[in-house]
Amino acid sequence: PELKPCDIVLITDGEYEFTPEQLEYVLKVKKETQVRIYGIAISDGPGYFNANSLKSFCDQISVVNSLGEIEVLKDLVNKAAMPLMK
Repeated sequence: PELKPCDIVLITDGEYEFTPEQLEYVLKVKKETQVRIYGIAISDGPGYFNANSLKSFCDQISVVNSLGEIEVLKDLVNKAAMPLMK
């Protein structure tokens, strides 16, 4: 309840896969607290990142192929600043 409402930004290289138990817990907490989760996938290029695990719990996923791609991050910050829809 102390997280309600908030946004979480998860930055990942995609190497880790959530276990079914972890995914179930994240979805439960997300539903109970109404948090929004934004995923940022850092990739070496097209085809290097499999976003399937992020798709199961992220509200939006952005892929950054270069640390210089600041527009992706600006878009994410703007969306996170929007009020939660009830």
